[in-house]
Amino acid sequence: MITKVISTIFTLLAIPSIGFATPSLNEAKIAYDTGNYDVAEGKLTEIVEKFPDDPVALLMLGLTYDRLNNSLMAEKTFKNYLALSEDDFKPAPVGHLYLSRALRAEKKIFGSD
Repeated sequence: MITKVISTIFTLLAIPSIGFATPSLNEAKIAYDTGNYDVAEGKLTEIVEKFPDDPVALLMLGLTYDRLNNSLMAEKTFKNYLALSEDDFKPAPVGHLYLSRALRAEKKIFGSD
């Protein structure tokens, strides 16, 4: 299961363009990839409101909140993602959140290079 989650994250973050089933999700991915996190957040929020059990949208929304430095919403969204299938072990999104927090804290303490 961890391989599936890691694969999903790499698919979402590493591949420049993906033909998602819905144009809105594809637009959100493009906005995320180009650093337009506010636009991505708006599109993903709309998708999650319509399809609250969409794991790809939830994962992307959590990553977007993290990029916007909204750790509370990122954590809440990752928990919703994890709750979709309690039988699967999916630590990667939460691990991403905590790693991101640690790196930000390190940057505050030691400054940027």
